[in-house]
Amino acid sequence: TVRLDANDELRTLTMAELPDNVEQLKAMLLKLQEENCELKKTVDTQAEEVVELENKMQLLIEQLNLSKSKRFSAKSEKEPKGTFNEAEQQNALPKADPKHHKKGRKPLPAELDREVHQHTLNAPYCECCNEPLHQCGTEVSEELKIIPQKVSVVRHERTKYACRQCEKTQTSSKIITTPRPANMIPKSIGSPEAFAAVVTAKYVDALPLYRQVEILKRSDIELSRGTLANWCVQLGSKVTVIV
Repeated sequence: TVRLDANDELRTLTMAELPDNVEQLKAMLLKLQEENCELKKTVDTQAEEVVELENKMQLLIEQLNLSKSKRFSAKSEKEPKGTFNEAEQQNALPKADPKHHKKGRKPLPAELDREVHQHTLNAPYCECCNEPLHQCGTEVSEELKIIPQKVSVVRHERTKYACRQCEKTQTSSKIITTPRPANMIPKSIGSPEAFAAVVTAKYVDALPLYRQVEILKRSDIELSRGTLANWCVQLGSKVTVIV
């Protein structure tokens, strides 16, 4: 069966109903091609709309869950009012590049560290004459090794000092404590490395905060989305555009 546009209405024709005139058949074919192009444009447009709606839905879900959980966040890390959208706003996903890719596997980057495993035979002998074999070359193959992110704790021990002479001659002696290391978010539990990991994952790798929370839970780290969102907001306020 073939679809035919007759009097601006689409219907289905059997092979017996098709005209014998070649020009009419060509006209029908061109019409079908035009219709196919229009349908493809419609499908592409709807696909983009679906992606946009999914992004909006995910943002609303994060906002809803943040609203429920922010009251349980640490006081020093609660989200400032009216700043959530600024940190959670996501750009539209980039369109796929339709460029033709060359066939074949690309080699792994040469700058990556190589962990060499040498494989040898134990006392190799020839199967034909039972004479010992000698090494005549090496066949090399490489595989990618990925180590999951490592989570650790940085413990700051600030030494305290006192004056022995003052302790002997005065009723009280002043205690001096080594200054606390600078932190972009004062009194925060996060380190610069943690801030960088969260921001990079969200804004470079498009990894939502709720997924980052679940990843941290696998290491028994309990951080709320409110805390992570607050990090993004406060860090963003300290960034200056240089280009």
